[in-house]
Formats: sequence, C-alpha cells, structure tokens
Amino acid sequence: MTTTQDDRQISKDFFNEWVGAKGPRGWVSRYISNTGRWYTDMLIREGDIKPEHAVLDIGCGSASYIINLLKEISLEKAVCAVEPSEAQFELAQQNLADAKLTSKVDLRKGFASPLPFDEDSFDVVYASFIFKHFADDTLTEALKD
Repeated sequence: MTTTQDDRQISKDFFNEWVGAKGPRGWVSRYISNTGRWYTDMLIREGDIKPEHAVLDIGCGSASYIINLLKEISLEKAVCAVEPSEAQFELAQQNLADAKLTSKVDLRKGFASPLPFDEDSFDVVYASFIFKHFADDTLTEALKD
C-alpha cells in the first residue's frame, strides 16, 4: 500500500503552514526544536547506538536529531533520512549544511510507506512526531515496512 493523496496533503499543509512557516508563525518551528532537544538527547543517551549501526530517521523534520546524534556518535555509515514536507526538507538541508554534515546523511524527500530502502537495512529506526499525521491504514502499512 502506498501513502494516499490525503495523507500527503495533510502533512504538506501542516508543515508548510505551521512548522515551516516564515514570518509570524515561524516561532512554532523554533519552539518545537527547542522543546524537543531534551527528547533527542535522551534518545541518543538511552538508544544504545553504536558507531557500526545503520540508522534511519523517518520524518526527520529539521534534522535536529541527526545533527545531535552525529555530534555524539561518529557513525561509520551515513544516516539515512526521509522527510515528506518540502519546507522541512529544505530546512533539514540547510541545517545539515550549516553543521557541515551533508556528506554524513543520505536525505531523501519521501513518505514512510513505502520506504525507499531494502529490508533489514537498519539497526536503528527513529520516527518521532510524524505518525500522528498518518491515516490509520497508512500507519499500519508504515509499521509493517
């Protein structure tokens, strides 16, 4: 099963209007990034991620988790990431470039289902703040993948 057009539109509208907003609503993105920092730090600390692990970030948003992860752990392989929102994808590209980490991340624009990777490609899969944007059937398929 593939992501429905409704799922794509809902995700695009939400992120482009609220999280990726420039101007008066741009504060939402900054707020989410700042309040989520403790969460990403905890995941890195408790996730038992090793340098040899292959990592996938589904719905990477601004790439803050990836940036924090790569500051803490020198991974042997590039982190793979997918992001459906154009605004968040562009923000992730910029943040990775600013952090000089572009070469350490395979960033792709896309949805969680179907994933553009072979089965059993990852040791660690991280997905946060994205599943709430899926229809039930899409979420079920994404979790099967």
